[in-house]
Amino acid sequence: MNFLRKIKSRLFRILKSENKISPLEYWESRSKRYGARAVLNLAIKEEEEQSFRKKQIAAIFPHLRKIIRQNDVVLDYGCGVGRFTVGLQKLTEGKVVGVDPIQRFLDMAPKAEHISYLKLKNGILPLEDNTIDIIFICLVLGGIPDSDIGFALKELSRVLKSDGGICLVENTSAYTNHNRWTNRSAQQYKALLPWINLEAVAAYKELEDDITIFVGRKLP
Repeated sequence: MNFLRKIKSRLFRILKSENKISPLEYWESRSKRYGARAVLNLAIKEEEEQSFRKKQIAAIFPHLRKIIRQNDVVLDYGCGVGRFTVGLQKLTEGKVVGVDPIQRFLDMAPKAEHISYLKLKNGILPLEDNTIDIIFICLVLGGIPDSDIGFALKELSRVLKSDGGICLVENTSAYTNHNRWTNRSAQQYKALLPWINLEAVAAYKELEDDITIFVGRKLP
């Protein structure tokens, strides 16, 4: 019993200390501890990572193909270690820009022709207005708290061209939110992006999570 109490006490201290740090500090710490695996649900076994990624691409990219055009400039928002960035470049055959606030992730991202990586600082995208044709976001917005989500989406709207499109993939499970992740419903995401005719076009399971795929174009 003493052993169990010690374990519980240690877990409580860890969770309490995590609650005191900012989201950026949390992801910096996570990147140091887990490396490239930090961007994943850690319940996914290491030997299953590639099969999970292939399943994600098989589920998401057919819907992305419906809105992406040849030579579109694509923004991979919250690209992490660039798990999808090279695939995005192959789809458009144009320029892809990956952005993330964690430099350690960007340093691990694969390098390729027509791909560049930029660091997101204070939520501000280091891009000019109306320069992006397609924004790709995969399991990123759930990591942005409600207090910061409005500014993040305002920045995305700023850089997206008037006829630009979005492919958004997010956890829409109904269970209680983790202290570092916010699950929002499909209706909540539609409400957060009123400047996009956002439609939920498909869904898939990731372990026990319900993942929804949205696509849409910027409204006039």
